[in-house]
Amino acid sequence: KEGILLCGVVEDSRDNRFYQGLKGVPPTNCRDTAILFDSLNPGERTFSMGHSGASQLENGLGAFVKNVFSFYIKPAEFDRPLKVDFLAEKGKMNETAKKVAETIYNTSRFNRSYALPTVTIEADARAKLKEEDLEVLFQQISDRVGPSPLSLALRRRNRPF
Repeated sequence: KEGILLCGVVEDSRDNRFYQGLKGVPPTNCRDTAILFDSLNPGERTFSMGHSGASQLENGLGAFVKNVFSFYIKPAEFDRPLKVDFLAEKGKMNETAKKVAETIYNTSRFNRSYALPTVTIEADARAKLKEEDLEVLFQQISDRVGPSPLSLALRRRNRPF
């Protein structure tokens, strides 16, 4: 309503919807980012795809899912393309995709081997708990719950050697 761009970046997409949509290509479990790594040059993006069919996204958004689109963009030469999901009004998908792509590219292209919007990197760094804090929290919960298989540390963290 206010003309605000709303989009999300999928850090490690496992999707293969783009690949499955290619005509004449044999079916496989190949991920979209694997194909597009060699197909896209830095700054290039794919066409936008709508969401259809029974998906988790459709289950959560219902009829609103018709306003959700995706594309892949490659901001960095030596990193996999990013999958970008965005909202667009009816009839404004191409215009919105262009604005979103410019924004994502301009905030993700600063490192040749790691492409993620800088605001996402900063938010992740600020939200991330320190390992020591996690250990204290885990110990407090374990003390209150008592012995439980759920409170046991992972085997790799309890190796005797």
